[in-house]
Amino acid sequence: MPSTLYDHLVTRGLADLARQRTPEEVERANLEDADAPLRLSRHVATELFRALRSIRGEHSLERQIALCNTVLERVRADSAGAVPTEQDVEPPGELLFSFHDGTPPARTELPFAVTTLLTRAHGEPALGHELSTEIATAHSIDALVSFVTLSGFRCLQTALEAHARAGRRLRLLTTTYTGATEADAVDAIAVLPGVEVRISFDARRTRLHAKAWLFGRPNGLDTGYVGSANLSRAALFSGHEWMVKVAQADMPHVLDKFRGAFESLWEEGEFERYDPSDEAQRARLRGALRDERGGPGRETRQHFFFTLRPYPFQLEILERIEAERTLHGRQRNLVVAATGTGKTVVAAFDYQRQVSQAALRPRLLFLAHREELL
Repeated sequence: MPSTLYDHLVTRGLADLARQRTPEEVERANLEDADAPLRLSRHVATELFRALRSIRGEHSLERQIALCNTVLERVRADSAGAVPTEQDVEPPGELLFSFHDGTPPARTELPFAVTTLLTRAHGEPALGHELSTEIATAHSIDALVSFVTLSGFRCLQTALEAHARAGRRLRLLTTTYTGATEADAVDAIAVLPGVEVRISFDARRTRLHAKAWLFGRPNGLDTGYVGSANLSRAALFSGHEWMVKVAQADMPHVLDKFRGAFESLWEEGEFERYDPSDEAQRARLRGALRDERGGPGRETRQHFFFTLRPYPFQLEILERIEAERTLHGRQRNLVVAATGTGKTVVAAFDYQRQVSQAALRPRLLFLAHREELL
């Protein structure tokens, strides 16, 4: 085994390899009681998957089911009946999708019980379609969305209204950060029966940028979506957004952490209950959004999210642009950098340099592909 990082359960094979090294060359720790069930079950599941996949040929499915039931029988014998016989797999091997009264309920195109990644690749369902169906089948919904727009609400309106009419819970956390949220969209959601909305009005401290949904269901079929999509039409249907769909069936610890983190934010004083029937609250929301957008009636205050000197890596970019212009005569230059590294700031400093060198102010054009960014 090469010298590198590991995060493996120590098997007999790994233990033999470790004994070939000195104790100083091996970093290990005891398996803690709290982590043991997850670590051990993952290991057994991996080895069982490998064994099942190796069973091929005639009656392979029948033999795979028999092996599963043999494993469950042994588990049952060693765990004082913790796994009842009702959990044995029934031959010949089927999947149950619903019990219903004549009309099967709507289902997502992606399985409820499998974790996956949506990237808007060819053949994948639209995120808006999947969320609509998730809403239609959920018994409870917790949503954490930094920006809420009217176009996004309208995409999910039918499903949200049906969810509310059925008396099912919906909790929404959102913010006024950057002013991208639309007050009418918040009102449209908050007036639905059974819906609770809480808002962070302090954009200077709570720059919440998370986009996540948790759909609660019985039978261990909770699902969560975590990724880049806000509640807008572009994000739900046409934007190149990535979302991880997490299934309770195979990643329960992730959804447990989701629930805990959401409850902490919900109870945090930073997020305030919003009542659309309260005129004072409605006026406050619109004023906060207007202030963040810099529109009429804005408070007289300044926001400084950065110092007025370039960071060293930004200075290097500026010097390279200057060298391209002055040494190589290249007047058309492109800066590519990761989100949040300050491309807009670099552009501002570069423009400042051009102003200081030119007799007339050079023209400046900014392009952005959506209004929220502007």
